[in-house]
Amino acid sequence: MTLTADFVNASCAGNNRSLFKHKHYRIVLDKIGRTLDKASSSRSIVKAIRDILVAHREAYEKTDILPRDLSFHNVVLMGDGDDERGMLIDWDLSRSLTSLDTEDARVRGRTGTWQFISHALLKNPTKKHLIQDDLESSFWILLWSFLHYVPSNLQTQELRQVMEEVFDECSWNSVSSYCRGGKTKEMVLTQYLEEAVGYSLTFPHAPPLDQLIESLSDLFASWVDYNVKLSKERKKALNNAPYEGPGSLQNITESPNILKSDDVIKLFDDALVSPGWPATRDVVADLIPQKPMHAAPSSSKLKRSSDFEGNSSAKSQRRSGAAEAGSSLRRQVLEE
Repeated sequence: MTLTADFVNASCAGNNRSLFKHKHYRIVLDKIGRTLDKASSSRSIVKAIRDILVAHREAYEKTDILPRDLSFHNVVLMGDGDDERGMLIDWDLSRSLTSLDTEDARVRGRTGTWQFISHALLKNPTKKHLIQDDLESSFWILLWSFLHYVPSNLQTQELRQVMEEVFDECSWNSVSSYCRGGKTKEMVLTQYLEEAVGYSLTFPHAPPLDQLIESLSDLFASWVDYNVKLSKERKKALNNAPYEGPGSLQNITESPNILKSDDVIKLFDDALVSPGWPATRDVVADLIPQKPMHAAPSSSKLKRSSDFEGNSSAKSQRRSGAAEAGSSLRRQVLEE
């Protein structure tokens, strides 16, 4: 259990930011998995993400637990060949639905790995974390994995640009002292990648990948529209009703017909049974290789959102993966 938070109000602390207690857990698994870049094919990557979505649904519906950290390194592969399947690990950021309903979002403790957090959470750090945010994360895992490890029509420099503009988008709000992103992600969902960054993405050797990306984009576009309407209603409620404590404005117009796990899983199932999957292994070495350490802005370190959140003098950053991901803007903000 961390102790720093106990001293945040001490006279010696000065004008410091809000701090929270943290507990450190170690969980030893009896399974040894592989990362998605070790998959036997692009189809196996799709199946692995589909598998963890099923596990996610079971946890949510049967135990009222929301994992809240779906990311590339939290999906591991088990088994080989036809028995290859995905497993969701790293549940340390999961929360019960009850606690999410009764507590405010922690701006500085926004959970998840930045590149895979939903557009809505990146745009509004105080937003309540919903199951739909986790479901959207599955799309970003899929797209990020394909761009890094499955050959497409895009060249290395174009892939780097997509990473920086879509996955690493981050702007520092000096007044509120937190980072925001998600605008380009929103454009990808509503207008496709070509309108968002100027490149049309295709996988000529694997038509089901194109089908899946397009169908998921269309599905999440409706979620984007819903969030826009929800945001407007929240603003009206804030102007017209007094604040009555944590959770008082979190359940406004949450329709029972909004995006559900089964909607997303069905699209993965449809893609898996589609014809046109390559017969040979099409997962390759990283198509966006790391730049040398001396090179200026690098973009391949996966980070949790808390790495971007902190006062502007913070220089240390907690790493959460081994692949590169950080824009020059974010690095400049953190190092100033």
